[in-house]
Amino acid sequence: MQGVSDYNSLLEEEKNLLSSKATYDEKTKQLGSTKREIDTAEADIRKLTAERTRTEGQITDINSKLAKSEEIQIKVLELEQEKAELDELEKSATAYDEQIKLKGQLEADYNKAHSDFSTEYTKRKAELANLEKRAELLKDSGCIAPEAANCKFLKDAIEANSRIESYKAECTQWHNIKKAELQMLLDEVEGVKSDIEALGYNPEAVKAQRAKVRSLEPYSQEAAKLDGYQASLKLLEEQLSGLNTRIDELNTKVQELKAQQETISKELATLDESVKAYNDLQVKILAAKKWLDLEKQLPAAKEQIRMLTERLGEIEVDIKAIDDEVDEKEKDLATEIETASDVDKLQTEFNEAESRVKEHTAEKERILIEIDSLKQKLTGISETKIRIEELKKRAAELSGKVVLCEELKKAFNQAFIRSKPRRWQNSETR
Repeated sequence: MQGVSDYNSLLEEEKNLLSSKATYDEKTKQLGSTKREIDTAEADIRKLTAERTRTEGQITDINSKLAKSEEIQIKVLELEQEKAELDELEKSATAYDEQIKLKGQLEADYNKAHSDFSTEYTKRKAELANLEKRAELLKDSGCIAPEAANCKFLKDAIEANSRIESYKAECTQWHNIKKAELQMLLDEVEGVKSDIEALGYNPEAVKAQRAKVRSLEPYSQEAAKLDGYQASLKLLEEQLSGLNTRIDELNTKVQELKAQQETISKELATLDESVKAYNDLQVKILAAKKWLDLEKQLPAAKEQIRMLTERLGEIEVDIKAIDDEVDEKEKDLATEIETASDVDKLQTEFNEAESRVKEHTAEKERILIEIDSLKQKLTGISETKIRIEELKKRAAELSGKVVLCEELKKAFNQAFIRSKPRRWQNSETR
């Protein structure tokens, strides 16, 4: 069969192109793999470049700190000197604090003693004034011998007068003692003040010195980090060297991969025509396979057409018999229409004939549908198409005969209606 031959020829042609297609697919796969490798390597380069930038920044920062190492060392020495000076200043701080505390305590004692002295002095002064006032009565009493008076009025004045001198002496003694005690306390206070001045302690100078030391202490902290900076710098420089090496390796790899990518692209370009021919051939093979499948179905389709043709022949015979029967019934109707004696019998026979016409018509329609289905299956096969056209022509002829039967049926109905007796028509009307 021509379809099988064409299909086999296409398969042979496909074999000749399979090697090129396999090579093309393999190269396409290699191209995709190379592209992925390039993307991965370039992503790694970007990542490593960012890390290198951070490392270079850290190295720059450490170098800037190490560049100040001489200045830091000078500041550290200055700090040590300032601390020593502060230590000397602070040595007198304890003695100063103790003297200040003692001075405050002595001043408090002096102030209390002076307050007590003032209170007592006021009290004694008032007592002396009271004695002198009471003694004044002796001068104004008019008594001849006031010293020997026995009256109660003068007796108190005499007693007061007798106590004045002794009380004055007592007060003088008390005054001298207390004044000496107060002077002693005051001397102690003044002595502590002298001691404080002798210490030469200046709180403001100490405060300023402490501020100076605090301002220099960060240099000591930086000096402690210098050794660590050196170690960190060495480590960072090693890391930077490793990063540069790795980036260079990846750049070299990318260049090699891009060269490989270009080579593969050129190789694919040389295979484009073969692959296009292969793809076009696949379309042809698919179409040929479709017709091959139809050719395989052709024997069964032919058998169906043969059986349908036989059945159409049988239908033609039946329709011919019906035509003859209709002709015969028309003749009988013509001879018997005036008497209408066998109208019921004729009606029954006519109905049967009509039923058979419907059955044959329905079967004809079914056959036509099957033929149309076969036509769709065998599209493109010329031999089958010609046969289908013949069947369609035959079906059209049968359709004409069916139409003729329909016309005869209508004519028979009209003749039958005209032949009915008037009394039947009236009863039907009622």
